[in-house]
Amino acid sequence: MDVSIIKWLYDNGIFTFIQALLVFGGLIFTGYQLRGARRSFQATVISQISQRSTELQWEAIKEPALQPLMGVKNSTAETKRALAVGVILNHYATIYDLWKLGGLPRPVWKTFEADLRQWANQPDFQERWPRLREGHRKDFVALIDKFVSPRAINKVPNVDHTTEQQGKGGRND
Repeated sequence: MDVSIIKWLYDNGIFTFIQALLVFGGLIFTGYQLRGARRSFQATVISQISQRSTELQWEAIKEPALQPLMGVKNSTAETKRALAVGVILNHYATIYDLWKLGGLPRPVWKTFEADLRQWANQPDFQERWPRLREGHRKDFVALIDKFVSPRAINKVPNVDHTTEQQGKGGRND
């Protein structure tokens, strides 16, 4: 390459322009890296908090002396199932959030989504869903609503105070 061409590019600011473009591109790349790091951090925090919440809820479900802390007045199998529905729903909501934050690859999410679709069609879930849906993100509710029969979505819940508080401590309170 002729030296005069390089001198001309330098004198006319072309090198400076190219350098500015490279710096700008680097800033954009860094921004994407920071965004990904933030999303990864959020996914980790959500996962850890959800795990701790779930462990506490399961302990309260298993131990009759702790069940009143979750609003349970009578420890029947039906009450325990209703509590478990809330805990399991919160589990799936956490997995959904992790997927939305980029913490799960799409094929892994699709596996969980298939399980969620099957679980959402269980009678115990469909009975509780109208009460639990109000405490979740709109996009998660819309997803579940696609899986649940219209009859269950529009059903007016017949819930007394003992089952009203079930699933507390998670994301549906």
